[in-house]
Amino acid sequence: MCDNLFVMSELKTYTFKRTKSTSLDIKDVADGAKLYYDQVVDIEPFECTKLFHDLHHAEDRKYAFHFDWSPYSTPSENDLAMWFSLGCPDRWSIGDDKSVGSLDSDRLVEAMGRDLQIEGY
Repeated sequence: MCDNLFVMSELKTYTFKRTKSTSLDIKDVADGAKLYYDQVVDIEPFECTKLFHDLHHAEDRKYAFHFDWSPYSTPSENDLAMWFSLGCPDRWSIGDDKSVGSLDSDRLVEAMGRDLQIEGY
């Protein structure tokens, strides 16, 4: 058995900035708020493990909002950086007309291309 289940490391924070793509569910978070990503693991007996992706205020560790990401994978730091650059969209507000399914790296890259007006996105 592992005695060291949790390893503390430097806390990576992200700065929230509301954009036209920001999820309508994000109401009580001010522009400039410093947030950190936290993952909750839900192990379902005899089934599968699901991950819940949440953001918390760095200042007081209070829950801020949920990240609409696949419950079967972990976003990379690059995914989180793109998501914050886009204003923390969800599957409906990201603007790709694909309201089914959680966000993933490909959807974020496509949204960044559209946001930066790169031809082909």
